[in-house]
Amino acid sequence: MFRSGSVANQYTSWGRYGIYASMLHRQDFANNGQTGRTGSLLSGGSDVLYDYASDSRNQLAGILADRQKKLAMATEIVENYNSLASSFYNGFDSSMKALKDAAYDLKNTSLNSAVNQIGYGSDNSKVVTVTSKFAPGRDSFNVEVSQLAGGQKTTYAALATESAGAFAGKSSLTLNSGDKTYKFDFNFTAGTTNKQALHSIAEKVNESGGSLKASVTEKDGKSQLQLYTGGTGTAAAFSVTMTGVLEQQLQTERQEAAQDAVYRVNGVSHTSGKNEIELAEGVSATLTGTGEAKVSPNQMDAGKLVNAVKQFASAYNAVVEHLKANAGSSKAISNLAGSFANIRFSAGSLSQLGIDVGAGGKLSVNENRLTEAATNNQDSLQRLVGSSDGIAGVTYNKAFSALIHKDNLLPLPSLTNGYYGVAKGLFFDIMA
Repeated sequence: MFRSGSVANQYTSWGRYGIYASMLHRQDFANNGQTGRTGSLLSGGSDVLYDYASDSRNQLAGILADRQKKLAMATEIVENYNSLASSFYNGFDSSMKALKDAAYDLKNTSLNSAVNQIGYGSDNSKVVTVTSKFAPGRDSFNVEVSQLAGGQKTTYAALATESAGAFAGKSSLTLNSGDKTYKFDFNFTAGTTNKQALHSIAEKVNESGGSLKASVTEKDGKSQLQLYTGGTGTAAAFSVTMTGVLEQQLQTERQEAAQDAVYRVNGVSHTSGKNEIELAEGVSATLTGTGEAKVSPNQMDAGKLVNAVKQFASAYNAVVEHLKANAGSSKAISNLAGSFANIRFSAGSLSQLGIDVGAGGKLSVNENRLTEAATNNQDSLQRLVGSSDGIAGVTYNKAFSALIHKDNLLPLPSLTNGYYGVAKGLFFDIMA
């Protein structure tokens, strides 16, 4: 309680609470003191005053509590939006960019496109793939592969994993490869298990920094050591010499010898320590299997095409799944999801080329049909896949446009936008 003569000073001392008390004080006295409130007679004066400060505090507490509740609601709405936007756009950007890139690799107009006939290509990617196909010449190459280049691999008999003591004592392992010699000394204790000994051997070989490698596999309670070379060809062959218990315990189970690639090009025999060969200046190829293949100019590379279409299908399906999962977030996303799910291309025609359209617009690839089409139906592939009206051309434009206009997919909070308008409205009410 306070005297009327000191009311102004008291309001000032209450700071922001005093503003509400001052308003009530002026209103009550404007009504000739007929406040309808009960008061107390203050000593030293005759005024009956209501405890304005107490009343204002109660009103202010209610106002602040209401504002705090609304602020919490608004904050939750905005945080939910930010979480939704972050999740959606992270997945959208990565999947749509991957699709755009995959579609670009199939467009007729793209440099080094998988469906164009510019440069050299192989008609049998299971035997030969072309890795660098631009060359000034126009010659064709008939390639016959009888043996691929390979590295040496020595596998030793499996030993009981947890058995101990078999490798106890001093021993050594020496590897000779070309002009390189690597010697490793060991001194295992009686408590060393077979698994521990084999892993120790493999670690020393791998740490030597040479081209020789080692690994240990474990299966059915047994451990098995394997020594091999990282290179190919007869030049990568190696010999093994052991002493002590290593010679006794490590018995060769299987030996794969290092070998050169053996092949013929237009009837001329060749050998190579690697499977990567050069058919002519600017025409590089990789031998992938035994058999025959024709490498010629203006030839669609079946292997490259299959890989590019599989990459495209995978990227397309990822976009379909992401848009479908977020279709309920906005009408724009729902429309875009429908656009990708409902492929307007002839499913029957694409299927003949090895590209099947399934439920919801998802794509799958039949490699045999696609390889056959790359050899015997190249015109249809270029038209239905790589042309501006083909599935890759249209998809590229659609993905490009979606990335440019992505900000319109998930609307930002606004005063008139339903759910998000609540947040804006609450903030404006709080600031009033």
